[in-house]
Amino acid sequence: HTAIQAAINAAEENGGGRVVFPTGRFLVNTDKDVRTQIRIQASNVVLQGAGSRQGGTVIQQINYMLPTQPENLWTSPYMFKFIPTSTSDPTLATITADSDRETFWISVDNSSKLNVGDRVKLVMTSTAAVNDFIAPYSPEPSWTALSDAGIRVREKHTIAEIDGPRVRLVEPLHTDVQSRYGWTITGYQHLERVGVEDICFKGTWKDFFVHHKDAIHDGGWSLVRMTRVADSWIRRCSFLDVNRAVAIGNSIGVSIYHVTQAGNKGHSSIAVNDSYGVWIGLTEDLAAHHHGPGSSGRSCGTVYWRYDMQPEQRIDAHGGQPYANLLDCVNGGVLYGSGASIQNLPNHLKHYTLWNFNHRGSHTAYDFWVSGPNARNRF
Repeated sequence: HTAIQAAINAAEENGGGRVVFPTGRFLVNTDKDVRTQIRIQASNVVLQGAGSRQGGTVIQQINYMLPTQPENLWTSPYMFKFIPTSTSDPTLATITADSDRETFWISVDNSSKLNVGDRVKLVMTSTAAVNDFIAPYSPEPSWTALSDAGIRVREKHTIAEIDGPRVRLVEPLHTDVQSRYGWTITGYQHLERVGVEDICFKGTWKDFFVHHKDAIHDGGWSLVRMTRVADSWIRRCSFLDVNRAVAIGNSIGVSIYHVTQAGNKGHSSIAVNDSYGVWIGLTEDLAAHHHGPGSSGRSCGTVYWRYDMQPEQRIDAHGGQPYANLLDCVNGGVLYGSGASIQNLPNHLKHYTLWNFNHRGSHTAYDFWVSGPNARNRF
């Protein structure tokens, strides 16, 4: 544990590098270790093993991590966390005109603080925007997250061109921008080009999983989290006997592929939150984690492609206002059963697309606007 963190620190001080794990088993969070995360806080740092199958590299977490807030079962830290040292995003400009979704140009009051190549966030928080985002439906009184905080958008983008007050983005907008709702552009603190390759991450989770039983069940063995990263990746890795395998949060342009999840069933598989353009492909979940592939918390442009699930495993759309996400060639799974709590509905906003979905579960008919005791299943 200490030696791994020291090697990562040395790579960071060198301006980046590969932290190489040879064949063998490496133990973290043992009885001799203080229960702390291993953190990567600089760009261009890659954790590289010798393979995630037999004869490769195994990093095994021996003890579970303690929750940072014991009353909140989801606060157990991930063992490995990629995150920049600063998370402050200053306001840089105000958007002054409307732009349609799937277009590239926006207009601002002053572009002097913007530069070509900058990563930025398009930010909007508005209760007045609720009806437009929910139409043609109407919000319900029980959806208190909408009534209290309104619609929240946090699209991450890269600036391709600046022409006076007009700014062109590299990737398209995934929602309409209506200036009357108070859109701004902020900075975006992040890491770039970080990755994890060819490693088997192993927990020591062996109990029968019970959802929300306690912090151990929900997240005691959580392995890799990337927060505020861009142009980054996880590839050719395995996750065995874990509660939570991978989480991507507040990021842009992350790829995850050739990943196997196996062993004991846990809480969640590969979760994407508050991100733009995360692609997960050629991946399998043999453990049938409680929450399957899904997007939450203002995520957009998430694509799951050729993702193999177990027949009764739940596909997860977990509230927090995700929109414009795609499941393509997802094999197996059911849509009911792992949505958000009632107050955080709807589970997904507009433009949720299932394409070439191979249904293998027992639920063969879906009501995407269900009411009554099963209302949490609605989208």
